[in-house]
Amino acid sequence: ASQRQRGGQADADGDADGSSARAEAGPGKATTAGDAAAGAGGSGAQTAEGVVAAWQQAAEAEKRASGDAIFAWGCLDWLSTQGRAADKKSDRSAWVVAAPDLLQAPDGLPPALKGVPIRAVGCGSRHAMLLTRAGEVYAWGRGVSGCLGVVASGCTSVPQPLRSLKLGGVAISAVSCGGEHSFLLSTTGALYSCGSNKRGQLGLGASAGEDVPLPGRVGIPGGGAGAAGRRAGG
Repeated sequence: ASQRQRGGQADADGDADGSSARAEAGPGKATTAGDAAAGAGGSGAQTAEGVVAAWQQAAEAEKRASGDAIFAWGCLDWLSTQGRAADKKSDRSAWVVAAPDLLQAPDGLPPALKGVPIRAVGCGSRHAMLLTRAGEVYAWGRGVSGCLGVVASGCTSVPQPLRSLKLGGVAISAVSCGGEHSFLLSTTGALYSCGSNKRGQLGLGASAGEDVPLPGRVGIPGGGAGAAGRRAGG
């Protein structure tokens, strides 16, 4: 009888442990997009509504834990030999992220952005910019012609801060990305641009050169800044 009781107690403990594990992995506990998608999928096919609900659930959980969450998807051909494209060889289809993927530190986001509220994200053809509510800007992707605004023109899979803006005391309120160039609007109404200027698209004048790796202030007629523009902080 004692053995049966012990056996019964073991069964009870096992059930309790199992229930606890199931509850922990159940609705409201997902902290990543993968967890949420798995919870939404269940044993059957995922519906569009279920997937969207899963992403929203993951975003809310991530926001509570460490600030705003960012999801990204699309073609990663700009990564060259960096990041997750390093093992893709020549299979172009393997470079495509078809479903939103949660960016997390340290691989997807720098530790400095952990818990930082995000105001907006701007997307170009092969690069992107992130704007925090504090007015700071981070850029990543293919930095051809200096479109990232961080001097370097290579590729980076982790957002890099535009230090020249911060050092110049310039706070940004909006960002916009083109094919190989970017625009940044300051909180005081000044407009900055960087990247390819081969066709004068930066508004900095021909004397600024074809490639502008640091944000230059766009000269408005009658508003100063000069034909070639001035660097951030000027």
